[in-house]
Amino acid sequence: MNNIPAHIQRLIFIILVIATILLIVDLVIIISILSEKISAKRNAKRRSEIREKIQQYITAWLMEEDLNIQEFMSKEIANYFSNIQLKFKLFREILYEEIFNANKVLLGDDQKKIKELYTFFGFEQKIKKEFFRYKWYKLVNATNDLLAIKALENSTMFTELLDHPNQFVRLVAIKAEISMGGDQVDILSEIHFPLSDWEMYEIISFLKRSQFKQIPNLSKLINHESITLKILGLKLANIFQELDLDMDAASFVVHPNPKVRTAIIEYLAECGGNEYLNELKRRFATEEEPVKIAILKYVSLHGTDDDVPFIFNKLKDAYPAIRVKAAETLQNMNSNSMSFLSYLESNGDKSDQKLAIHVLNKF
Repeated sequence: MNNIPAHIQRLIFIILVIATILLIVDLVIIISILSEKISAKRNAKRRSEIREKIQQYITAWLMEEDLNIQEFMSKEIANYFSNIQLKFKLFREILYEEIFNANKVLLGDDQKKIKELYTFFGFEQKIKKEFFRYKWYKLVNATNDLLAIKALENSTMFTELLDHPNQFVRLVAIKAEISMGGDQVDILSEIHFPLSDWEMYEIISFLKRSQFKQIPNLSKLINHESITLKILGLKLANIFQELDLDMDAASFVVHPNPKVRTAIIEYLAECGGNEYLNELKRRFATEEEPVKIAILKYVSLHGTDDDVPFIFNKLKDAYPAIRVKAAETLQNMNSNSMSFLSYLESNGDKSDQKLAIHVLNKF
């Protein structure tokens, strides 16, 4: 080494130091990974053991016929868990999960017994106590949990959430309020934020799933100052076939908002008469695409053979969706349409052929 220049010796020393450091780092990483794997395996085994015990415990409670919840807890719980276990965060997390897993598949009295467990262990009280401290996503999850477990009776905690700035929170609050038996229209009328198309879809789907046969007082929504509530009201009136509405339909047909015009025309197509036929045909040329499609639907349901030339002219519209809807309207309205579409399929230009093939295949 004495013959090696000093700067080379320094370089070799630095390389050895770096190599040693890298080796130590690698060893630390390997040990850390192995420790995490061992810890994860140990935790998984522990969770599995706790989950199995909890499942046995829940099953025993569901099969119990003589004791009430308080008696069962005082006599049986020690056979499954110690007092220390009951306070563990991990235990309560798994218990919470298993209560909801059971709630998803049980009905009737068994589901009521699951709710008794939920209440006994203080989950409902804890959620309601900490409810307004939650971030928006926890608010949504907590409300969905309370909905699922049917723990919402006589609660007013969701009312102020109807004006929450987050749309997911507002939506779940609407569902909660309606699930507690609140008046659907009164609840919806309290919303001050504009509804997105997605929110409207979710509200409508929820009301349909809830199996309401009708929704009284939809006129209140339809005449609301909020544009999106007007639209929602008209959509609901259409879906639930509400015919007795207090509204000025003529003013909605010429409303400045195209979504309102679309909603009223779709409603009139399904629930109205032919009194707006000429007015809608006259307005067709200046309307936007969604309104045009609604008008064609109206004409298909309320028009006559005299309106066929009007529809025929729309086969050359600039919008492909309008051309398709016009062809479908002809198909629905006129007994000669099938032969006409077959003629287009064989003798028309390429765009006419595609249009005819599309409609004929659909029917």
